Amino acid sequence: MSSGRYGIVVCTSCGFARAVDLRNKTTGCSHCKKILKLSKMRIYYRTDSMGELSWAVGRMNAKLSNSELPIFEEKASDIYGRIVTEIKSASTRRDRLLVVASMLTAEFGSFGEEELTLLSERVNLGEIGELKDEFRKLDEIYEPQEGRFIMVDI
Repeated sequence: MSSGRYGIVVCTSCGFARAVDLRNKTTGCSHCKKILKLSKMRIYYRTDSMGELSWAVGRMNAKLSNSELPIFEEKASDIYGRIVTEIKSASTRRDRLLVVASMLTAEFGSFGEEELTLLSERVNLGEIGELKDEFRKLDEIYEPQEGRFIMVDI
């Protein structure tokens, strides 16, 4: 099982699977409101992708309730292809950068050189260092740690 920022735990009280941010110490069950200590919980699944996480939670809850399992949609795993499609309709460089930032933040929580390099294999947005400098100049982008970016609503 890979390491990841997000995970799935199953509530010890009601048996409901839920997504958690593994950087937190506790979480509340959205089903029964019990407070769960993550250090004492079994992590059933780990990922860095929010899209993959929501699919996995649905799959886990379906398994727990003996329901039909959701099918993983191919488009959910190809964030870079979706970004390329979206930026084609953006009219300005700033708009293209905001589309990239918005979609990468939604998918991964934050983004940096690794994600930008993978995107540059699909579309030429320029040299990665210059691209990062452009993100630093945008008011909608926050850099919580050197080289990692998050799009924020202002």
